[in-house]
Amino acid sequence: MPTPAFSVVIPALNEARNLPYVFARIPPHVHEVILVEGRSTDGNAEIAREVRPDLRIVTQTRHGRRNAHARRFAATGDMIATMDADGSADPERCHLQYRLSLESIPQRVVQPPAIAAAASGRLGAGQK
Repeated sequence: MPTPAFSVVIPALNEARNLPYVFARIPPHVHEVILVEGRSTDGNAEIAREVRPDLRIVTQTRHGRRNAHARRFAATGDMIATMDADGSADPERCHLQYRLSLESIPQRVVQPPAIAAAASGRLGAGQK
């Protein structure tokens, strides 16, 4: 069985100064990195592109954390991890998540209902 592709999705709003730190620590086995650009004013996208030229940039369609996380569906990997752009979580933990995922294949990932609703645009008023 071929090794599954692993994508990392990073929502970011005005995190340009943290992106070099975060990107430098993403493990080399990661298939793709997607920056979910929250319409920053600090040059997020430009800094990200300098540090990681192979980066895909996806723009948030609405405001809010759930919308940013719903944009992870742009990822093409077989497995997807979402992490913050502020460096509060160690990007190297992606390697641990990847290894654990490989050990448990086949697996079925079930989405929380709110995320599935956000991705399909079915969130009701007041749910952001």
